[in-house]
Amino acid sequence: MAMELITKKHQQSTDVGTADVVAEYFPDIPVSMLTLLQFVCMDSMGGIYRPLILQDPSLVVFFLPFILVVSIALMNLVTAVIVEGAIEQGESDRESQSRYKQAAFKKMLPSLRAMFHKLDSDGNGKVTLEELMDAPKDIKKHFEDIMQVESMVELFEIVDADNSGVVDIDEFCDGIAK
Repeated sequence: MAMELITKKHQQSTDVGTADVVAEYFPDIPVSMLTLLQFVCMDSMGGIYRPLILQDPSLVVFFLPFILVVSIALMNLVTAVIVEGAIEQGESDRESQSRYKQAAFKKMLPSLRAMFHKLDSDGNGKVTLEELMDAPKDIKKHFEDIMQVESMVELFEIVDADNSGVVDIDEFCDGIAK
């Protein structure tokens, strides 16, 4: 299209500047393609299209849409690649954070089991809200810090998944893990 609109029409132009631009940037198809690649990269294109448009204003119909569509499409592609990379990085970060939490929980599991047995004052393998409320202050403080709760009632409601009013050791550890 550039060959038809520019080269054939303006090759024999009486304007020396226009003829020079056509001879330098649009003499044949390979050079025209390189020139259009220069437009895609938005590399010093003003010196190419300005003299041509001043000589033939109808070329605005060729250059303006080409510049707008190609540059916007290219920017959209670059933006899409950047956004996709950021999304993948975010997913990777979430996976790493999840693995870190799981590893930290596995490390903490023996101490949680020991605390559960300290809380289980009657030794039946289940902890009630009353047993949790009667826990020593250091254990209460530890749970409030781990679970970021303000009271033992709130903690018990979180770990008592089945709302039975009693929590066994597995339910207790699973509730803390969440």
